[in-house]
Amino acid sequence: MPTPVAHGLMGAIAVTALMPDEGTPSNWKTLLIGCGLGVAPDLDVLLNLVGSGDRDWHHDFMHPIAFAFLMGWIVARLMNRREWKTTLIFGTAMMTHPLLDFIFTTSDGVELFWPLSEQRLRLGSQGFGVYHWSHHSLTGRAEDLLGIVMIELLLYGSLLGAVLHCRGRLLKTRTLISQE
Repeated sequence: MPTPVAHGLMGAIAVTALMPDEGTPSNWKTLLIGCGLGVAPDLDVLLNLVGSGDRDWHHDFMHPIAFAFLMGWIVARLMNRREWKTTLIFGTAMMTHPLLDFIFTTSDGVELFWPLSEQRLRLGSQGFGVYHWSHHSLTGRAEDLLGIVMIELLLYGSLLGAVLHCRGRLLKTRTLISQE
């Protein structure tokens, strides 16, 4: 299952790719918001820590498509951005999280369509074999986690770099065209 590193980078990638003229390194606040939205659905694990009985809240009500776009709307309003495109972009940034979980989780799945359905869905792909635990000791698990995080940084970080590079070239091209 993806770590917060992958989730955060995917949220930043979504904002970078979709936000008009703002998904650039110079607008680091927007990138951080995208990163935060990418990680936010996993805050549902805090409900498990509070002691909510036998219920497992992870992959539950904070992972559906509707919740992602509701949060996109709330974040856009908090930023005083009223355009519907901004809501969709922030919602998409948050939606990257449950989609990654849907693709890579080996758990019971994700409630993508809650509240319409409580059915948990999962593809259960192992992808590149990134999410493989080979050790059972605590130090071995820490070593596995570090390896997973490093692979995620390489994969998703490279993708973010590529999107930032393309956005930068696109903005330069627009500037040159407008100067003519």
